[in-house]
Amino acid sequence: MDLALNELCAQWRLQEDECRLLAGRLAPDQLNWQPDGEHAWSVGQCLDHLRATMDAFGGAMRLAIAKAQPAAKDMAQAVRPGRPTGRFMREFVELPVKSRASAPKRIVPAEQFADAAALCEQLAESLAKMEALTQTAAGVDVNRVRFVNPLFPFIRFTVGAGLVIMAGHNRRHMAQAEQVRQRTGFPL
Repeated sequence: MDLALNELCAQWRLQEDECRLLAGRLAPDQLNWQPDGEHAWSVGQCLDHLRATMDAFGGAMRLAIAKAQPAAKDMAQAVRPGRPTGRFMREFVELPVKSRASAPKRIVPAEQFADAAALCEQLAESLAKMEALTQTAAGVDVNRVRFVNPLFPFIRFTVGAGLVIMAGHNRRHMAQAEQVRQRTGFPL
């Protein structure tokens, strides 16, 4: 799945709109309601997890870009994740999800949220940082510059793969949050 950097920027903006539609006007009991006897995440937890993950990965990618050899700025630059990344995406990130794993402690969401609008604003800030990062990444070869995975330091991804993974990860958990809202028992 090749994407150009400008397409990723469009995805970050769409995901911000999706967040506001999904959760922007939820009451605290709706934002915090957890299906399956509190064994699954709430809408708020899904969104907070996205914020934490983008902040962690964004920081690592920013460092790698800052150290990288500059290239001609190219927002149409195609991101070409390698085979291992593509396999990881198909297995753990893209819908339909085939495998699940527990979130590492660093990106486990908070338990409760008081204000949906504030949570959406925090996520919007993280998405804006990802868009700015994507624009900055246009000045390097995103298919060569590597960063250290902030959750598993023995794994390295290219910046391009990291951006594609973040966009897919966001789609996955936005869909999960929407599924929570559709569940029987969701407070109306």
